[in-house]
Amino acid sequence: MTADLDLVAERLTYDIIAEIGDRNVSCYVAAGATIVYGVRSPDARMTATTFYGELIWNLPPGQYPPIVFPGQKQQGYTDPYGDLWGASTTIQVGDQITIRTASRIIGGQGGFTDPYSDLWGGWGDFQSLRFTGYITAITYTDGRIAVTGVSSQELWARAEIDVAGWPQEDESDRVQRIADTVGMTINVETGGAGPTLAAYTATTDSDGNQRPQTVSPWRELQNTADSCRASIWIDRNGDIQYRAHDAADGPTRYMPCKATLRESLALEMEVGRVVNTARVRYGDDNLTGQYRDDDSVNTYGERVANYTTILADETQAQVFAESKLAALRHTEWLAEPVDIHIDAALYHGGTNYVNEILDADIDDVAVVGPLPASSPMTEYTGRIIGIRETLDPTDWIVRFYLDPNGIRRKTND
Repeated sequence: MTADLDLVAERLTYDIIAEIGDRNVSCYVAAGATIVYGVRSPDARMTATTFYGELIWNLPPGQYPPIVFPGQKQQGYTDPYGDLWGASTTIQVGDQITIRTASRIIGGQGGFTDPYSDLWGGWGDFQSLRFTGYITAITYTDGRIAVTGVSSQELWARAEIDVAGWPQEDESDRVQRIADTVGMTINVETGGAGPTLAAYTATTDSDGNQRPQTVSPWRELQNTADSCRASIWIDRNGDIQYRAHDAADGPTRYMPCKATLRESLALEMEVGRVVNTARVRYGDDNLTGQYRDDDSVNTYGERVANYTTILADETQAQVFAESKLAALRHTEWLAEPVDIHIDAALYHGGTNYVNEILDADIDDVAVVGPLPASSPMTEYTGRIIGIRETLDPTDWIVRFYLDPNGIRRKTND
C-alpha cells in the first residue's frame, strides 16, 4: 500500500508561488518548504499555522542580491516582467506572505509545449492557496534567507482583553462578545444556542477600583471552544473558523489508500486512551462534579481525566462529561499519520481525489481506504485535526493527523 509512482505516465510538477507583500519571489523558493496546520493530538490547544521555507540564489561576487533588507542597496533598474520572478525586492519581519501552488503535467504530452503557458495552466490548469500569514522571523546567511511565517492567530494570542464583569451567556453570544471587543471577524457555525458560560464577576480593590481580569482574545476563544466542545482554527485564507459541537460536520474527504507513502496504514489500539471517570470544574466558584461510566470502569478499571471549564453550572458540566465519556469510554482503532503523495492520488483517483485532499480542512471527515483484506476494518474514518505539507516540485506530500472523534469529540454513531 505504497504510492505507485513508477506507474504514473503523466506526473504533475508544482511551482511554489510565494508572494511577500505584493512582490513575487517564487523563483527563489527552495524545495522542501513546510506548512504545519492544526494539532497532532485532539487534546492539544490550537496553535498558529506555520510556514517555513528558504529563499536561495547564486550570484557572481560583487553583484547585488535580488532580495534585500530595508535600507540595503538594491540592484537598480528592474524590469517589471522580471520582477514577477523575484527581481530586486525587500523583505522584513511583519511582511505579508502568501504561498500558492500551480501545477503542470509532465510526461505523456507529446509534441511542442510552451513552457510559459504550461507554467500558468496548460496541462495542469490548477492553483491552490496553501498559506496566508506574515513573517515573524528571518535568518540570513550568504545567498540564503530562511523565512518563518505564521497565521494571524499569533497576533490574537499576544493581545489582551479585560473580561471583568462579562455576564453569563450562551456560547454564540460569548464568541460574538470576544469578536466585538477586539474587532475580529469570526465565521461561526452552530446548530443551536449552545452551552451556557459562567460570568466573570467583577471585583474591586481597596480604593473601589475594578480589578482587571486580562486574557488574550485567542485564549478566551480557546477556553470557550474547549468548554463547549467546539473546534476553532484559522483557515488558509487567514479567516477564523468556529464550529460548535452541534454544528453539521465538515465535508467528507475520500483518500485513496494506494496514494499513501506507507507499506500499510498503521492502526493501533491502546487502553491508555480510555476515560471512564470525568471530573469537571465549572462555575464562578470553581466547583467540581464527577461523572462515571460504570460499564467501562468494570471493563478497564477506573481511568480518570480532569477538565477545567468556564461552564456556568452543574447541568452544563454533566452534559460536557457525558459527551467526553461517550467518545472515550472504549478502546478503538487509531490511525497513525496518513501521508498522501499528490502524484499518486492523481494516478489512482484523478483530479477529483487531488481536489479532495488539497481542499481538506480541520474537522473535515477523512475516509481512507479500501484497506487490505487482513485489516481489522475495510476503511478508516477519522476527523482531521492537523495537516503538515512538504512542498516540492515533484514530490508534494500532505500528512494528515486524524482522530476518530476529532477535536469536538463527536462520536461516529
